[in-house]
Amino acid sequence: PLCLSAGHLLIDAPLEIIQATVVVVLGTFFLAVGIAGYFRKALSVWERCAFFAAAVCLILPSTITDWIGLAIGVAACAYCFATVKRVKAAA
Repeated sequence: PLCLSAGHLLIDAPLEIIQATVVVVLGTFFLAVGIAGYFRKALSVWERCAFFAAAVCLILPSTITDWIGLAIGVAACAYCFATVKRVKAAA
């Protein structure tokens, strides 16, 4: 299912191959976080859904879904980092 574009099959231009590899690695990471339910803290249901949605968007072979998935994933990571800092500061 991940071999959906020429970049994923390593038969495209080098820059396209690098982009496809980075996107799939990030998508796999976000998928693992969404399934495991832990990223610096235990995740709530909506946080897990955000990571899962980011993973699905990144794995789909389209530039627009890559940007959407990256935005969702970065926002979810930033939220996790911010809430962990607030919890540590309150303790």
